[in-house]
Amino acid sequence: MRRLALPVVALCLTALPAPSALALEFGDTKEVTKAELVAGIHRDVGKVDRSIAVTKELIDRARTRPYLPDLQFRMAELYVEKSRLVFFLALEKAGQGSQVAVAPAARLLKEKAISIYEGILRAFPRFADGDKVLFFEAHEYRELGKYSEMRRVYQRLIDTYPQSAYRHQARLVLGDHHFDAGELEEAEEHYARILQEDETFAHQTARYKLAWIRINQEKMKEALELLHEIVTSSLDPGAADAVERRKLVGVKREALSDMVFVYTEVNDPDRALEYFEPLCSSKSEYMRVLGRLANRLFVQEKWLPAARVYRKLVALTGDADRNVEQVTRIFEASQAAKNLTGADKDVQALGMAMARYLTDWRYSPKQRKDVEHDFEVMARDVATRLQADATKTGNKGNLSVAADAYAAYLKAFPEASQGDDMRVNQGEALFGAERYLEAAQAYERLAARQAPGDERRETLYSAIVAYFKA
Repeated sequence: MRRLALPVVALCLTALPAPSALALEFGDTKEVTKAELVAGIHRDVGKVDRSIAVTKELIDRARTRPYLPDLQFRMAELYVEKSRLVFFLALEKAGQGSQVAVAPAARLLKEKAISIYEGILRAFPRFADGDKVLFFEAHEYRELGKYSEMRRVYQRLIDTYPQSAYRHQARLVLGDHHFDAGELEEAEEHYARILQEDETFAHQTARYKLAWIRINQEKMKEALELLHEIVTSSLDPGAADAVERRKLVGVKREALSDMVFVYTEVNDPDRALEYFEPLCSSKSEYMRVLGRLANRLFVQEKWLPAARVYRKLVALTGDADRNVEQVTRIFEASQAAKNLTGADKDVQALGMAMARYLTDWRYSPKQRKDVEHDFEVMARDVATRLQADATKTGNKGNLSVAADAYAAYLKAFPEASQGDDMRVNQGEALFGAERYLEAAQAYERLAARQAPGDERRETLYSAIVAYFKA
């Protein structure tokens, strides 16, 4: 079985933006040239160098002070910050978008920071922030690509500080590392250990990652339960800081999207709309989920459930372009299914989509005319095929649906060249469905449009027979 890749979910440390992105983040929209950007980075490097010099001097003066490890920790952070700036300089020199490995100078600075972290742990084994030191050290090993060292340090953090605030993040990183290596059992152990402890915001991420292990193990029901638990969690995001809130919202959004794939593997596709609607917190979220769901069902060739979801999307979506695509999918699904029992709803969706397209200022008269022609052909085809099949089999229920499809057609295309033929068909379908009063009224409306002659007399006779039956 091919192992599916684990989706990326942000952990405790968010990647810092490149200096070129910082201006936009803080609202400065002025165009920044490459020379100005490089000059700005050089100035930042100078500031960090001055901070390093000051910190060194403070360390020399604080050899016997209790805050010495804090100063040394600050020194390591400054080296990490300088390594980041050096990396961005190398990136700008190579050109944005280039693949740049860790620059030698940046690597050296990271190794200096690691050396300081190790020195703190040796010299101050009872340092109150020892877990933080280990966490940051492991992070630097991770950025350097030294994964065996990273695993060793994260595991040391977990073993030495079992109540550390960083233990869950460490387990998440280790779990992801094992997952990427195809070591699912080892990854599962880390995620499961998080879930054994009291609920925190890290638990949602652990559930999400564990759900993906279940997907790769083809245990879809268990995966769906985990994802459902994330989406319906009562954990209050307001109790977290801004970073944790963003992560929690992101995990819920990804879990809801991934539920579409898992749901269609194990649950009844006919109940999909009812299943997902209460799980979505907004119309836009519901539409996003339905879009994935419709495409998934269409790919699986579950034609009737796919058509049902596409109809719902047409009703919810105000985008004329998307409506054209959705309606086309409805028509294709109905044809592939060879089941036109939803013909009335299909024609209604066609009419709704066409009305939006014809009133959209973005499209030229020719584009509107072409779309109207294509939609009229599709609507007429759906209704007439259903009536023909129902007449052949004597299915009164389908004849009733066909009659409703004709009503939707005539509402959408009142002046179509085939309109009167469709009115005849509507009357016949209503009569065959034993909806006699409606059939009589349909024949009367048709007769009012016809010129005096045999055809009109025949239509009026049909109306009289229908009234008599009623």
